[in-house]
This record gives sequence, structure tokens and C-alpha cells, in this order.
Amino acid sequence: MKPSWRRPTDLAILNAQFQQGLMARLGMEITAIDDLGLSGRMPIDERTLQPMGLLHGGASAALAETLASLAASLTCPDDTLALCLSLDIQHVQSGSGGWANGTALPRQLGKRLQLWQVDIRNESGELLSTAMVRMLLRKNEGAVT
Repeated sequence: MKPSWRRPTDLAILNAQFQQGLMARLGMEITAIDDLGLSGRMPIDERTLQPMGLLHGGASAALAETLASLAASLTCPDDTLALCLSLDIQHVQSGSGGWANGTALPRQLGKRLQLWQVDIRNESGELLSTAMVRMLLRKNEGAVT
């Protein structure tokens, strides 16, 4: 299944949105967007490690939700929000250095619901985590509470 991007997909514009908040604090960046999906990465360093020196599962979950949310939002008209309904993540292997590289691929692209699969791999291409992220698309009626 291929996404139909409806908003700008320039990497510089997308990464400019990551200059604040959680994405900036965790060092996330978007690395590629193509006809199949969207990819990004996050450093495995002191910001994303748990006390045992391994990649924190919550950091992996944050990367997965961020990539799926951004990808889903790029398939929406400007007046529509993409909101995460659920995140199911399975941690397969631990990471301890380098980069966590995630790729979000669409599995269902409905008018109101989307399902994205996000695989997170280390720099050697070994699977660290895999996540399924369910997104709700709704009209932006102002502030979300």
C-alpha cells in the first residue's frame, strides 16, 4: 500500500518542526520520505538510554508514534488532524549505541482511521522493535483538549 502525500514533504521543512518539544529533546530527525513511507532516526545516547545502558522502550515508542503521526498527517488535507488512538510495540532486541532508525509504512489508509507499521532497526539493520500505530483523522476544530 502506498501513501498519497497531500502536504509538503521537503525534509528541511519537516525537520524544522522537530526543533522543539519531545522530538528535539530526544534528537529525532526525518531522514527520508518516498512513495512507500517515511523514515527517521533517533540517537541511542544518554537521552534515550535506561539505567542499564540500553535503549529505553519508551524512547522507541516515542519514535514509533512520532513517525506514524507525521506520516499520517502528511496524507491529510490541511484542515485535518491525525491523532494517535493506540500504539502496540514489541521490543525484539536491545540497542546500546549508534542510531535507532525507524520506517513507517501504511497498512490501512481509511478516511477516518489509518494503521501504520513502524519497524525500528539499529545501524546494522537488526530489528530492535516493531510497532502498530492506529491513527484517527478528524477535522481540526481548534485546540485539542
